[in-house]
Amino acid sequence: WREAVTHVSRIGCTLVATIIAAFALSGAPHGQSGVQNREPPPFSGATDNPYRIVENWPDLGDIQPGAAIGIIPDDEGGTWLHHRSEPPIIKFDASGKIVKSFGDGMFVQAHGFCMDHDGNLWAGDSGPFSDSPATAGRGFQFFKFSPDGELLMTLGQAGVSRAGPDTFLGPTACTVAPNGDIVIADGHFPRPSTAQQDGDRIVRFSTDGKFIAQWGKQGSNPGEFKGPHALAFDSQG
Repeated sequence: WREAVTHVSRIGCTLVATIIAAFALSGAPHGQSGVQNREPPPFSGATDNPYRIVENWPDLGDIQPGAAIGIIPDDEGGTWLHHRSEPPIIKFDASGKIVKSFGDGMFVQAHGFCMDHDGNLWAGDSGPFSDSPATAGRGFQFFKFSPDGELLMTLGQAGVSRAGPDTFLGPTACTVAPNGDIVIADGHFPRPSTAQQDGDRIVRFSTDGKFIAQWGKQGSNPGEFKGPHALAFDSQG
């Protein structure tokens, strides 16, 4: 299990680093900080790296780049992105051209992104990281979108940070079980003073949004969490 997670983490870090670096190159004007003539930084590792940076990919146009929270290949050469900017969900084709975008104004802090077996996208909003009157009544939710951007389902209650069967502390990650259930990591740190300060957990929902089970509590012992931030299934499910 530890070896599997380490292997996945290394692959994920390589891919994310490649795309985030490309974002940095595309988001800075030529001539600033030596971007124009600077060679991409070399990658080092225990194995040969088959990836390379493609400069100025993707083409964001007038979109301000935000922190890349989730990146999902579409198996057709394109890429889905969930980032902390507007629009928050974007699809690029293989050339880096934007072909779809949606979710404007729906997220306080993008956090968690996965695709289910039907190709629907699940995108999380961890809510604000601190007390902010500007975000009152927003955040702490998970949204299910069709590939065309139609909102199909909302889990959690906007502005409510509580560990319950229909509320979240602050969701941070999701993954899809072999049977299609959605599993969500819940409990972002830092969190607002008005939020529940314990209760960090892993929560499982059916494909139709029914609460099934939860595991864990806040702590540092086996089976306990403080700010869980990533999820994955091993080969045994």
